[in-house]
Formats: sequence, structure tokens, C-alpha cells
Amino acid sequence: YVRHAPALRNVIVRTPAFVAFASALWALLPVVVKTSLGRGAVSYGVLVGSLGLGGLIGAALLPGWRKRWSTDAITAVATAVFALGCAALAWVSNFAVLAGAMVIAGAGWLITISSLLLAAQRGAAGWVRGRALSISTLTLFGSLAIGAVIWGVVANRVGVAWALTAAAGGMVLGLGFIPRFRLAAAETLDLEPSHNWPDPVVAEELADEAGPVLVVVEYTIEPAQRAAFAAAARELLRPIRKRDGAVFWELFVDSANPQRCVECWLVESWTEHLRQHERTTRSDREVQDRVRRFTVGRERTTHYIALSPTGESTA
Repeated sequence: YVRHAPALRNVIVRTPAFVAFASALWALLPVVVKTSLGRGAVSYGVLVGSLGLGGLIGAALLPGWRKRWSTDAITAVATAVFALGCAALAWVSNFAVLAGAMVIAGAGWLITISSLLLAAQRGAAGWVRGRALSISTLTLFGSLAIGAVIWGVVANRVGVAWALTAAAGGMVLGLGFIPRFRLAAAETLDLEPSHNWPDPVVAEELADEAGPVLVVVEYTIEPAQRAAFAAAARELLRPIRKRDGAVFWELFVDSANPQRCVECWLVESWTEHLRQHERTTRSDREVQDRVRRFTVGRERTTHYIALSPTGESTA
């Protein structure tokens, strides 16, 4: 589902682009306090508390900012702010100034992480939202853990200050992912079930485990529109079918009738196909309507169940 849901895939890409670099601050903060500042546990606690205070401020400001600016604009600013805090930790020796920088960095951290998690929640349909959020959370904490180890090694090689500077630069460079992997893509989705697929026609009772099931949708296409239809189907329909459980998808044209195109996809069982009917969303319906603009008349859907050697549908 993550692979074929663009809005959710954007979150999975953007999360390590920020967290893997941001982990440097969390990993190297105690080293800076002890070696660069020459202070102890109380000072470390004050800086961590400053990060937490910044998080509270960010949480208070974020609802108002979301009404005024896009999610991607907010996360871009928040990432830049956290990168600035990372650079400050590398080069600022005045403790009061550094504590203030940590407050700002804490706000940037909270705003960015909450925006990523909210985009993950918005980008997944209800039937898979829990598992999608698990993958998103796994990506976040995996990036944090792996990044911390890497920045520890880097700091040991080139020094703490330069490691933090490199991490800050990496976060800024990671902003280049925004135009292609937009978090705002999830905000335009309507993932409520559309229930617009008609019930499949069956001549006999089918076992829930019957399958595999081949679904064939026949379209009538004007020759001049065939290329546009094929491009639209591959770009728009294929991800939806694969996302909702298809293990195979392809588009074919009738060699004897160029106006007849069929879309075929394979699912593992009859139950899995019935679930596809339930998983179709209102946004999916809009996509299907866009593809239908290249067709003539209504499509016709046929279902084929795999046969066993005895001629019975397999289960």
C-alpha cells in the first residue's frame, strides 16, 4: 500500500530526509555539553528542557499557522530553524544564547515531526491507517537510531562541531525533496469509501478462498484517444489496483478490434476482490472519471476464477 499510495510514499521519503540529519543534535548534545562547554548534567538538563519548551511553543503556534500557510511551507521553515539550532550547537559557546537556540530548535522539531505524522494519517485510508502509521513511525525511529550512530562515527572522525555543521547542511539540502514529495498531497484526498462499484455478478456460490481472481474491464476507445487513455490508465489506475491488493496489472488492446481495450488485474482470492470494492475511495472515483473521458460508453467488467484440474473453482 505504501509503495503505491503517492501521498503516503511522500511521507516515507521526507521523514528520513529530515530525521536522519536531525538525529545529530540529539546524539551529540551531551558530548557538546561535556567537552565543548565544560558543563555537567544540570546544564544538559537545561538544554533538553529548552528543547521541550520550544516544542510546547511550536505546538501552540502550529494550528494557527496551518490556517495561513501550506504544510510544506511550514515544514520547510521548521526544518531550516532546526538546522540553525544544530549549527548553533556546533559553534555557540555562550550558554544563554545556546539555550535560546534550543528553544527555537525544539519548536522546529515538534512542528516538522507532527506535520509528517499528520500527513501519514491523512494519506492512508481507514482500513489500512493503523499499519500505515506503524510503517511511518518505524521509518521515523529507524532514521533516528541509524542517524545517531552515523553521526557519532562522523563526530569521532572529523570533530563534533563539523559533524553538527554537516548535519545542518544535510537538512537544508533535504528541502530539495519538497517539490517532488509534497506533504500537502494528502490534504486533497477524500479517502471515504465511495461504494460506486456495482456488486459482481456470479452464477454460483463462490468460496471466500476461491481464486486467484482475474478481473477484466473492457473499454471502448476511439483510435485517436488510445495513447492518451493508455497513459492515463497506467499513471492513474494501475497504482490504485496495486495499492488495493492486485498482484498483477496490465492493459491490452484487441488485435482484431483496435477500439477494444481491456484492463486486467489479478488478486489472490474472491474475498480479496470483494475487499477492493469496499476500499474504493471518493478520490479513486474522481480518478476513474478522469480516465473515462477517453472512452466511449460504459465499461463492462468480467470476473474469472481459477479452475482446478477437476473443473471446480480453486480454493
